[in-house]
Amino acid sequence: MKQTGVVTQFWRSTNSGVSFTQMTTGWPVAAAPDEQERTEIAVSAAAPNTVYALCTGVADGGSGLYGVYKSIDSGTSWTFQCCGTGPGGVPSPTNINMMGWDDLGQDDGGQYYYDLTLAVDPANANKLQVGAVNRWVSTDGGITFTCPAKWSHSYKADYVHADNHDIRYYGSEVWVANDGGIFYSSDGGATFNRRMFGIAGTDFWGFGAGGWTGSNVMLGGTYHNGTLLKDNNVYINGWVCTDGGDGIRGFVHPQYDRRALSDYGYKTLSGDRNVNNGNSNWARQPNASYITGESSEVAWHPNLVNSAYVGNGNSLWRTDDNGASFAEVYNFNEKVTSIEVSFSDPNTLYACTYIDWWGVKKVWRSTNAGANWTEITPSSGTINGNTWVPYDIAVSATDPQTIWLARTSQYGDYPNINGYVVFKSINGGTSWTNITDANLNNEWPSNIAHQLGTNGGLYIGTRRAVYFRSDAAPAWTLWNSGLPARIYSTRLLINYRDGKIRNGTDRSVWESPLEIASAPVANFCADKRTITCLAPSVQFYDSSVLSGNGNSWSWSFPGGSPSSSTGRSPLVVYSTPGTYDVTLTVTDANGTSTKTITAFINYANFTASTPVIANAEDQLITPSGWRLDNPDGLDSWTNVAVTADANGVAGRAWRIDYYYYNALGQVDRLFAGDLARRKRGYAAAIPPCVQTLWCQLHRRPTRGDQHHLREQLDPALLRGGPGLRDHHDRRQSMGTNGREPMGTARHRPERVRRTKRGDPFHRHLRLRRSLVPGQHQHREQRCEAGGEGSVGWSLRQQHAAHAR
Repeated sequence: MKQTGVVTQFWRSTNSGVSFTQMTTGWPVAAAPDEQERTEIAVSAAAPNTVYALCTGVADGGSGLYGVYKSIDSGTSWTFQCCGTGPGGVPSPTNINMMGWDDLGQDDGGQYYYDLTLAVDPANANKLQVGAVNRWVSTDGGITFTCPAKWSHSYKADYVHADNHDIRYYGSEVWVANDGGIFYSSDGGATFNRRMFGIAGTDFWGFGAGGWTGSNVMLGGTYHNGTLLKDNNVYINGWVCTDGGDGIRGFVHPQYDRRALSDYGYKTLSGDRNVNNGNSNWARQPNASYITGESSEVAWHPNLVNSAYVGNGNSLWRTDDNGASFAEVYNFNEKVTSIEVSFSDPNTLYACTYIDWWGVKKVWRSTNAGANWTEITPSSGTINGNTWVPYDIAVSATDPQTIWLARTSQYGDYPNINGYVVFKSINGGTSWTNITDANLNNEWPSNIAHQLGTNGGLYIGTRRAVYFRSDAAPAWTLWNSGLPARIYSTRLLINYRDGKIRNGTDRSVWESPLEIASAPVANFCADKRTITCLAPSVQFYDSSVLSGNGNSWSWSFPGGSPSSSTGRSPLVVYSTPGTYDVTLTVTDANGTSTKTITAFINYANFTASTPVIANAEDQLITPSGWRLDNPDGLDSWTNVAVTADANGVAGRAWRIDYYYYNALGQVDRLFAGDLARRKRGYAAAIPPCVQTLWCQLHRRPTRGDQHHLREQLDPALLRGGPGLRDHHDRRQSMGTNGREPMGTARHRPERVRRTKRGDPFHRHLRLRRSLVPGQHQHREQRCEAGGEGSVGWSLRQQHAAHAR
C-alpha cells in the first residue's frame, strides 16, 4: 500500500519484490474534500488469489469506513463488498460504520488512523476479522459484519479490549493485540482470554508513589487501561486496575499514605481488597497531556501537610485543605507545567510554562510563595536555539537557589539538542551553566529528578533510558541495568526509605538501588501552624530525607506537651498563647541532621481584638481564608448583589439556587476560614464575633406553595451552659418576596443540606449561634416549596472573654 495525498494506492509484485506495478481496476479513488488515507490488506492460505482490502476515510458525508473491497485475481481487479452502496456515507442499519464505537455501527467517525487491522482465516477465505475500536467478524466474504462484543462489554466470552492494532491467525488460534494487551482464542474467536501476565508492557502515562510511610503505595494512569494501584501487598499479584479509562495522572500524598489522586478523584485507600476504596473531590486537577513537557503535577508543601500547589490551566493554584478547595496564586497567561517547591525554603517556588507547541517555553521563580514572579528562562544563545522545547526542573534539598533544567522535547528524535540538554544554576536562574556531555548525545529527556541528600546527584529519564551524574562524578553515566533495551521514562521517583529509584515507564514500573546513598536531611510538617484555645493541638509529621536503616527521631517542642518526643509523628498540645519554635533531629546509618523552624507555631490570643473579616458580605469573591465546598460541582453558592434595608445591612449575599436541583442528600458547605472549627460534622466560628444574619427568599411563579421560613431549636446539639433561654418555634409565611432579620448571633451560617422529600424541594440552612454567653444551640431555618434563597451577614469585632 502506498499513501499519496488523500488516497492510498495498491501495488503488486510478482517477482519477490524486485519491482511493483500499480493495480487500479475497481480500486477506490478519493477526491478532495473526501479522503482515503489508510488501508489494511489480508490474504487467506485457503484462497491465495483472494485479497481483501479494508479502506477507511471520509466520503459521501460519512467518516470512518470507506469500504471493504475484494479481489479474486490477486489484486488485478477489485469489487466493493461492504457496507451499503459505498463508498462511505452516513451510518445507517444498511450502511454500518465499523470504525466507530457503537457495536451496531450506527455512529460516525472513529480512530482509524490509530487502530486498524484485518485478518482472514487461513482455513476459510470467507471469514474475516476486522479490528478497530471494536472487533468485527464476517463469515460471508466481507458482505456483512457483526460485532461480537462491544469494547465495554467485558462480561462477554468473546470480548477483547478496545483499540485493536493487530489480529493474527495460527491455525485455529486467533491472537489480538490492542490497548488492553494480548487476547488469545483457541477456537477461532468464539472465546478469548488474556495472555500477557508476566510481560512488562503497561504504558504508564502518569505515575506517583508515597513517601516514607507509603513507599509501597503507587498509582498511575494507563490511559485506556484504567488506573493501576498498588497498596503494599493488599491486592493479588500486587496491582489492581481501578477507575475507568483514559487515566493519565497519578499522585500519592507524601504523608497520608491512604490518600491517592487519580483522574477520577481523591481516593481513600481501605487497605483491604474486599472493601472498596473511598473517593472524594479534588477541586483542581493538575494539567495533564500525552505531549511530553505539557503536564503539571501536585507539588506538596514541605512544612504544611494539607497544602500543595498545582498547575491548572494558565494559573498556579494552592490548596490548604488537602484538595477540597483551591485559591489562585498567580496567572501566567500560559499553561503551567513543571512546579517545584524548595525543600529548604517553601517561599521559593519554581514553575515552567507552555504557551503552545512552537511557542517559547519559559521558566519562572518566586521568592514570596508565588505572589510575584521573575522570569529566569535561559537565553536562546545559552541553549543554542530551539526555544520551543519544554523544560523540567529540579531543586536542591539544602539550597533554594541551586536548580537544574532538563529540556524535554515533544518529539522522539527532534530537534538535535546534542550538547545542550541539561543546565544548572546556583543563583536561582540568574545565570546558567551547561552540564551536558557527549554521553547524552541523541537522547531526548522526559524528566529530571534530584536525589536529595547528595552532592548534586541527578537522574535523567529519557525516551530510551536513564542516566546519572553527581558533582563528584560529573560525567553522565547510563543507568540502565535491568531495564528493557528501549524504555520511555514517564516519571522518576526516589524511595529514600528503601534506597531505591523507581521509574514509571511505557513498559511498566521498574526500580533499582540508588547509585549513591543519601545523607539525612531533616525536615518536618504539621497539620496547621496557627492554633486557638478551641483547637490547641498540632499533629506533626517527619518529612525528612531518611533511610530505613538505623533511623531515629528526636523532637523538641518548647511550650508544648509533650515538650519532646522520639516518635515519627507526635501529637503536641499547647496551652498558652504565643509563638513557638520546633526542632527535629533525625539520624540514620548515613549520619545526623537537625532542623529548627523559628516561630513555627502561633497560638492566637483572642482575649483582645479578633481578626475577623469586616463587611464580608460586601466582597465579590470568597473572603480570604473562606471556602465553598461543592463536591459534585453542580449548583452551589454564588455571590450576588442585594438591596439592603433595615432588616439587613449587607449589600451582597451568598445565594444558593436549589429549585431545579434534585440530588438526594447532596451537601454543600460554606466554611468560614481560619475562625472555623469542626464539631459534630459542622463548623462553628470562634467568639467573639458578633453577626447579624438575614435571609432573603425569591418565589418562582411555577409553584403554588408559599415560602415559609421556619426556625426551630434543636436541643439535642446543646453545648455548654446549665440551660437554654429563648425557647421558641416560629413559622412565618412569606409572600413573593420576603426578608426577615434573624437576630444577632455569635456564629456564622455553615452547612446547607439539600434533600428531596417527594415534591416540592427542601433546603436546610443550619446555623450555630449563641443566645446566652457560654451556651451554644443548634437552630434550623428551612425554606420550603422551592425558589432561591439568599443569606447575608455582617461581622464586627467585639471584645469578649476567652472562648472555652
